[in-house]
Amino acid sequence: IRRAGTDDLSLLADWRSLPHVARWWGGLDVEPDSEKLIEPGLRMWIAEHDFRPFACVQDYHVADWPPHPFDFLPAGARGIDMYIGDPAMIGIGHGSALLRQFCDMLLDEGAPALGIDPHPENRPAIRAFEKA
Repeated sequence: IRRAGTDDLSLLADWRSLPHVARWWGGLDVEPDSEKLIEPGLRMWIAEHDFRPFACVQDYHVADWPPHPFDFLPAGARGIDMYIGDPAMIGIGHGSALLRQFCDMLLDEGAPALGIDPHPENRPAIRAFEKA
């Protein structure tokens, strides 16, 4: 897992244009990644497997986005959003493994609590998150 940068914008745009990502994240005009890269309190990451980028993860300070469904979490809590961009990496366990590794990283950094809120109809994401 490495920090996303401006060099990743074309990769992120490619992923965001894919139907399996756009369905849940919206088009490229919704929360543009270029704006998120400079948003204080929000960090974007690229996940790689064998040096091959396959997913985007972001974390943010929940308190920076009031009102938020995670307002009940303690101060310093982080929210998480993620998707697998590479279609070849879907459905083989990478989502749950990535989430577990990412959560461990945030907890090791001192986050007191974490929240993730997949769309209620996104059953594959929910299953992966439950597995993690």
